[in-house]
Amino acid sequence: MLIDSNGDAISRDHIALKVPVSEAVVDEIVSLFKGALLVFRQQGRREPFFLRNIIGGVNHEWRGIAPIELYDAYMNIYNDDERAFREAGLAAGRIFMKVLIDSENRYQLNGYVPDRFGKSRAQYSALD
Repeated sequence: MLIDSNGDAISRDHIALKVPVSEAVVDEIVSLFKGALLVFRQQGRREPFFLRNIIGGVNHEWRGIAPIELYDAYMNIYNDDERAFREAGLAAGRIFMKVLIDSENRYQLNGYVPDRFGKSRAQYSALD
């Protein structure tokens, strides 16, 4: 379950999920995110986090796993590496929000805050 800073549940209906990949690929990405989130939680991490903490930074190499198909699809559309990377990251973020919404655990969307690179990103906290 994902709630906002007021404690209200965020519905799946509020997240538009238009991605240029098949539903099977989205399902693979969902499974990857669920597993990564489980490991993150099992490590006892309680600090607020960004999706980047789970699939970015040192975990940014997507070759051979489902998220690369997002990048490849956007690269085919835009033929621009920087834009494809940005769009794939945004799509991954929308998929991740759906994973949090569907989770049995409770998460809070803290809002959009600057990360260490100064980019505004959705920040989350695990509540249980």
